[in-house]
Amino acid sequence: MKKSLIILSILSIFATQTYSQISGLQQQIDGEKDSLKQVYFTTSYDIIFQYIPNYSEDYEYEMAMRTSIFFNTSFNTHIDFSKHFGLLQGFALKNIGMKTKNELLDNIRYDYIIRRSYMAETYAAIKIGNLRKFSFLYIGGGYDFSFHYRQKQKINNKKIIDSQWFSRATERFVPSAIVGYQFSKGFHLQLQYYVSNFLNTSYKGKFGDFSRFPDTQILQLSISFQQKEGQKNTNNPLKNYDADKFINL
Repeated sequence: MKKSLIILSILSIFATQTYSQISGLQQQIDGEKDSLKQVYFTTSYDIIFQYIPNYSEDYEYEMAMRTSIFFNTSFNTHIDFSKHFGLLQGFALKNIGMKTKNELLDNIRYDYIIRRSYMAETYAAIKIGNLRKFSFLYIGGGYDFSFHYRQKQKINNKKIIDSQWFSRATERFVPSAIVGYQFSKGFHLQLQYYVSNFLNTSYKGKFGDFSRFPDTQILQLSISFQQKEGQKNTNNPLKNYDADKFINL
């Protein structure tokens, strides 16, 4: 786990530095603020609610809502071609996964089992709205690369945790469809649906037999707070969010 956190911290620092350098270069290149075409950058730290809607009640488990807070961050490039139309593209690191309750595994009934993976995501979308006020709807798609799997099982207040780099337990690449809305005051909502399975249904190994999970397309809602460069600072409503109450790693 420490190795995982160190690598994620390095990736985050690298991405932040790259973002700062590109942002500074763009400010020099732009020159005129009132030009028709504008390019600018934003970052966000997301709270994600995840659920798998397609599963049968005949399975030996119950699907539950999972809340993911650490580690979800994105770095966005905005290209506004006019006041009302533009493109959004970016890169993100996300903690994606699923949670089951009352699952029977190896003849043991667990209180819950969390299966998650850190994912590197690239995405692109078209956006329509009042772009000068940073208020718009966007629709697009993403492609996630799974690089660190972790499984946590809880029974009678005892937790069993195991993890693996580049595990076959999940699909290596997972595509998704995205729709979201950016509010002018900074509040941001995104709905994302992974159109293929999160888990590798052919996997049989130390984490279990995943043929038991034929449907693991994740539906997730992300909330964050982000502002366009130069916007007047406002209070971020997520700063006071009590992460300790909801965090599920």
